[in-house]
Amino acid sequence: MQPRNTDFFQLRARSQGQEWQAALKIVEVCEAWDHACAAFGLILAKASGLPYPLSADHSEFLWEQSASDRAVYEAALARLVTVIRERAPKIATVWGTFLPQHVRTMVLLANGVEEPSDIEQRAEALSPKDPIRRLGPNTYYIPEDLNEYRDAKHLRQCLLELSGYIQALNEPKRRGRRPKTGKVATPSRAMQTDPRRDRRAIEAYKLDEERKEKGQKREWEKIAEALVVLGRSIHTDGGMVS
Repeated sequence: MQPRNTDFFQLRARSQGQEWQAALKIVEVCEAWDHACAAFGLILAKASGLPYPLSADHSEFLWEQSASDRAVYEAALARLVTVIRERAPKIATVWGTFLPQHVRTMVLLANGVEEPSDIEQRAEALSPKDPIRRLGPNTYYIPEDLNEYRDAKHLRQCLLELSGYIQALNEPKRRGRRPKTGKVATPSRAMQTDPRRDRRAIEAYKLDEERKEKGQKREWEKIAEALVVLGRSIHTDGGMVS
């Protein structure tokens, strides 16, 4: 499930971007990052000139040709994960056990490869200082011990983060009263039409226009009397309309 781009996720994305920018200013993290990106670039170079999407034969060929480069890339990726856990604890805390997948995704993005659609589902914490943990789909660890939170305000903030995350995973509910089931809505009196009344209204308009064209004064009482007579003479379905 792909979360909706709510205000919560926009704020979270900005926060994570700032944390990565801060991490890449650390020499050890920057060097490990450059090494991992360069190693992945060598794998991409092997695919240069091959048609996309790759056929089964081309995929097998690329897999065999890039064996040594993939080994170098995996080693560089493992080194980057280790350095982030040591020097960028905020990033490591948020992603937890899913940090290797997150780091791999970031390297792919840096090389122009589209990220997996479920990337946000892999995070383990909603923010670095939030003790609530996502253990799996529909499974969360929410500490009951108040010592896990700084104070009451921090507890409310953590619960609001969880609420924002869950709401982003679901479609917004429609506002307003739900329609009653099992009953057919009947049109209001104002919406109902009367064919006889409609015909008489049309005839009244015609009579009024005729008097107007002749320069005569509009005498509504006479028009109404004429309509009564007209109404008695209108036949529909073989019956008399009164």
